[in-house]
Amino acid sequence: MTEPAPLVQVASFEALGISIAIRPWVAVSDYPQAVGELNQALLEAFHRQNIRVPVPQQEVRLIPVS
Repeated sequence: MTEPAPLVQVASFEALGISIAIRPWVAVSDYPQAVGELNQALLEAFHRQNIRVPVPQQEVRLIPVS
């Protein structure tokens, strides 16, 4: 659908990145497929631009108890 225009905006700032909201206007029955296609297109665009998504990491240290 062309009206209203799709919405793309910064949704929030996260600890490891920025959350972007993409809200297309599609028929309800087309929504799941549209979301999947948008996500796939984003991953491909990130890959082409060599953009890496950060992955949270944790370090666990085992301290011996005497």
